[in-house]
Formats: sequence, C-alpha cells, structure tokens
Amino acid sequence: MDKSDKVLNDIILDAQSNPIKPEVPKGVKFISIIGYLIAAFSFVIGILLLALGILVNLGLSSPELSGVLNQFTRFLGLFFNVIKDFSIVIGIILIILAAIEVVFSLALWRGRNWARWIIIIFSGLSAIGLLVLIIMLSAYGNLFYLLGFLISLILFLYLAISKKVRAAF
Repeated sequence: MDKSDKVLNDIILDAQSNPIKPEVPKGVKFISIIGYLIAAFSFVIGILLLALGILVNLGLSSPELSGVLNQFTRFLGLFFNVIKDFSIVIGIILIILAAIEVVFSLALWRGRNWARWIIIIFSGLSAIGLLVLIIMLSAYGNLFYLLGFLISLILFLYLAISKKVRAAF
C-alpha cells in the first residue's frame, strides 16, 4: 500500500469513527439562550432574597434596628415572618436552580442529547401540570397558566418531534 492509499484509508476510518453530526438548529440555540436568560433572572432574584433574609436576620439581632423592624413587623404581620424564615432558603434554591439551568442550556447549545431529553421530560411534565391547573381553576381563567402551558407544549413538541432537531442529536 503506497502513501496515498494509506492517507485515504485514514480519512475513511476517521469518517467512520467520527461521523459528522448536523449543526444544532437555530431553534434549539434560541431555547438555550432563553435558558440562560431564565438562569440569570433566577440568580439575581436568588441573590436578592438571600440578601434580604440575611439583612432581616441581622436586623433582628441589632438593638438599633429591632425597633424599626418591630414596627415593620406589625405593619406586614405574617408576611414579614414568612420572609424572615424562608427568604434565605428560597434564595439558595434559586441560585442552585440557576446553576442547573446554565448547565442544561450549555449542554443543549452543544448538542448533547441527554440535555434535550431532560428538557423534553420537564417541559412535558410542566405542560401536564399547567393543564391540570387550567382545568381546576377554569372559573378564574388565569392567562399566565395558559401561556406557560403553551410554551411548555411547544418546547416539548419541537424537541421531541422535529426531524431536524432529532437528526442534530
């Protein structure tokens, strides 16, 4: 076998072991960008809730602020106690969820099939849950539930059924 045959053979073997995958569709990249934006929003809200909880708890231990906080507590009542007790926990949970959303969005951007399937599963579960809420609360007709249901359904159908998306993964 001469040198040109060896080069051709190497190219053929390389192509067989590393098949070229189609580029990730623009719709999937758009979904990934939306995921990054949701993660950024969740992170900011998480930091704000965490800071609020820390400040409120520090204020309760400070004699100078405790008088002001007592007045504030009387004004807001039970709402203040809920903020005091749960804002740190909710803030940490939102920060963790934001980090997870970044991981899923990055994996989806890079064409990782496991991320596609996780988003398919969660968007399907979200669509079912929101549909149940719409049916249960039909007398109140909340537009946000309907909008969330439609977005979840579109995500589910696009990532699960689209031939172009399935071929890219």
